[in-house]
Amino acid sequence: GGVGNNVSFKGLNLDFLLQFTRQTAVNPLVNYLNNAGGLTNLPVEFDSRWRNMGDQTNIQKMFYIKPFDYLLGAQNAAASGFGYVDASFIRLKNVVLSYQFPDAISKHLKIRSAQVYIQGQNLWTITSYKGFDPETLSMNSMPQLRIVTTGLKITF
Repeated sequence: GGVGNNVSFKGLNLDFLLQFTRQTAVNPLVNYLNNAGGLTNLPVEFDSRWRNMGDQTNIQKMFYIKPFDYLLGAQNAAASGFGYVDASFIRLKNVVLSYQFPDAISKHLKIRSAQVYIQGQNLWTITSYKGFDPETLSMNSMPQLRIVTTGLKITF
């Protein structure tokens, strides 16, 4: 879903879109379970993995599986409660703040109109999802980019 609004006051205009999604997704940490001894760093969550009898944690014991062997550990974890997580999020998707100069200033500058603006996309996200981006849910692509644009629009 989403909530958008446009508020104007004396030449100042604010336009925004707040996006929200409630969803469940595959836990991105499952991809790391068979990586012990591999050549990549592990997320900080694996510091609390199971190591000794009596340990209380939701992350299983790490083990290394030779390349091309069956990835049993990740498959078992994916089928358990660890395999799925809440990937809900709230994101400030778009914001535009602009100022339309008064007609008196435009006439003085011998132009029809002038406006200055700043626009932002994907500025702020609230989520507990541990992957790159809760909207795309991909561990193989970049998250949505944060973009900020400023400009001056002049009509002659």
